[in-house]
Amino acid sequence: MYAVFLYVEKIRTNCRTAEMIKYTANSLLATMISFSNEIGNLCAAIPGVDVTEVMKGVHADKRLTPILPDGSRIRPGFVSYLEAGCGFGGSCFPKDVKALAAHGKSHQVPMRILESVLEVNACQPEQMIRLLKEKRSSIKDLAISILGLAFKPGTDDIRESPAIPVIQRLLEEGARIKAYDPIAAKAMSREFSSQKIHYCQTLEEAIDESSAVLLMTRWNDFAQLPQLLSQRNPSALLIDGRRFIDHKSVPNYSGIGIGPKF
Repeated sequence: MYAVFLYVEKIRTNCRTAEMIKYTANSLLATMISFSNEIGNLCAAIPGVDVTEVMKGVHADKRLTPILPDGSRIRPGFVSYLEAGCGFGGSCFPKDVKALAAHGKSHQVPMRILESVLEVNACQPEQMIRLLKEKRSSIKDLAISILGLAFKPGTDDIRESPAIPVIQRLLEEGARIKAYDPIAAKAMSREFSSQKIHYCQTLEEAIDESSAVLLMTRWNDFAQLPQLLSQRNPSALLIDGRRFIDHKSVPNYSGIGIGPKF
């Protein structure tokens, strides 16, 4: 079964240890995300500080991005988990962290760090609402676009997606919601089957005549936003939950982890 993995290190162990490796690996990545989000929330409270610049400096540590003899850097994929945003979701991270925390409890071993990871993540979508209310005092009847419904790009999986609590909160406060995702709209329409959400067919339709645009997923399609917003509605507020868009490219921008101006 393992013969096809020619250049992969193999570890012989027992089944329980193999299972612990799997859960621990996902919990470590989830911990990195919540750590970055907590730092981002602190940066948002400090004038002149941007979490993306902070993390760029952190990533310069050669233990994270090793330097080759020719001076170039290796940027391992895991450093992407050090980026602040509106929280993690999916079928693995939330489930695996909860499983380890519950397993610790069953063995009378407190899992304080993992409990904090879950707590930070559960609160992170609320940062999108906070940023919205900083610029729009009332959400009732406000035209709001939700961009990205899947928990990550490249999938139609909405399990534990941060978009779900954000949409729920906006509906509770009476917002008029349009939503767009390249492939996950059908799945989300089942989640909110009885709610008044207009699912758009194109990005252009989604942002048209919206007062605020909330970016929840890092779909490559959304790189067009600066140009599209300038053409259709330059006064629309963009709230970047993934720090995907250059904040200087949009006139009315708010994002996770940006402190107020000096």
